[in-house]
Amino acid sequence: MRKQTVFGDELGSILLAIEDAWLKGVAPSGELPEGPEHQARLSRLLGDVLKVQNFALALSKGDLAQPLEAKGLMAGSLKGLQANLRHLSWQTQMVAKGDFGQRVDFMGEFSESFNFMISGLAEARERIKRREAKLVKFNATLQARNLEITLINNLSDALQTCLTWQEAYPIMEHFVQVLFPMKSGVLYMLDSDKQLMEAVAHWGTPQPGIPEVIPHDCWALRHGMVYVGEAHKEEMACCHRPSRLEGFSACLPLQAHDKTIGLLRLQGADDLPPGAPDQLKVLAKTVKDQLSLALANIRLRETLHHQAIHDPLTDLFNRRYLVETLERELQRAQRKDTPLVVMMLDLDHFKRFNDTFGHEAGDSLLKTLGGFLKRHVRGGDIACRYGGEEFVLILPEISLEVARLRAEEFRQGVAQLQVNYREQCLKNITISVGVAVFPKHGATTDDVLKAADEALYRAKAAGRNRVIVADIFK
Repeated sequence: MRKQTVFGDELGSILLAIEDAWLKGVAPSGELPEGPEHQARLSRLLGDVLKVQNFALALSKGDLAQPLEAKGLMAGSLKGLQANLRHLSWQTQMVAKGDFGQRVDFMGEFSESFNFMISGLAEARERIKRREAKLVKFNATLQARNLEITLINNLSDALQTCLTWQEAYPIMEHFVQVLFPMKSGVLYMLDSDKQLMEAVAHWGTPQPGIPEVIPHDCWALRHGMVYVGEAHKEEMACCHRPSRLEGFSACLPLQAHDKTIGLLRLQGADDLPPGAPDQLKVLAKTVKDQLSLALANIRLRETLHHQAIHDPLTDLFNRRYLVETLERELQRAQRKDTPLVVMMLDLDHFKRFNDTFGHEAGDSLLKTLGGFLKRHVRGGDIACRYGGEEFVLILPEISLEVARLRAEEFRQGVAQLQVNYREQCLKNITISVGVAVFPKHGATTDDVLKAADEALYRAKAAGRNRVIVADIFK
């Protein structure tokens, strides 16, 4: 019996010590109580051990939702670890959402590694952001350059269809306003007779320049290259600038075959970003080259067209243009049911004039008569040199009686002409005129021309220096 009592007491002491160590984390002090409750304690202790074992196993598998009802230092430590891991999981989720300000300060060496990783991720994200910003800026610049190229190509295509500079001006105005960030602009074209740049088109407010520019007043025209000026750089400002200069301005000299033909001035670009003036110069040079080439081509086409339809001596329309235009005017008169007058004029005794004074004097006489006719016809009338000393006038929408009076005015005006040739004043110049009108004297261009020619022949046969109206067409 004594051995059993001793053994029971020893077992109770052991259980009490294990319980204190498990629940409190300290060794028990003093005597252990005696009694049959040792078995219940042992059962409870074994249950807690199993709970802790299962909790630790679930924790090792990543289950952070496992509950633990046991108490004690070990259970509390495992619960603390579970709470820390839950918080760490939440922090990881926040980092995944972009919050790189999360830091761990409760897990020792792991905290340092985790925080170092987060700092590296934050730096990597900043590098990526900077690269993305550069890519966005580069993409925007690329899109802007592509748009500029497209607009310049469209500008070039549009200008290629223009037959005259007057047709080109509004096209240039439209595209320049789209291409450049300027508030206003003006286009000057060179008047070679006056040696001045005259404004032919302008847009925006305020007006970017004066109506006329002397070429040597512009730095761009002096150097033959694009000039970009700024309001605060007064020492390099062009003399033709406005009195109140604001923001950036640009002068684009327009040249063709090394000769200046015009000037495009742009004014009033505010708040340009860094580097924009240099980009503006590059764009301005490209536009300048395109405009110069297009205007040179238009001038060449105008010159060729003018040569094709004008007589080189008198600068009146030639016979080819007469044939084409007379047919068109006759059809228009037929549609509108209006008369169309054809006058045929001939210089009297022109051969004798040539024989007496020479062919150069005869050319001077023809040029003088051509200038007289250009000055005295109406805006819609057409004056042509038919050949030799013969001229034809087409006068739309005028009655036969008025036409006869006009012919008399021409005859009398020519009689007053004086041709200065080699210090000689050549006088006594007269013309004979034949007048015909559609449809009274003919239904076709050939009929009307023939009627006017026959009337002219009759005027010369009757003594010259007179006006004869054609006979009625039968």
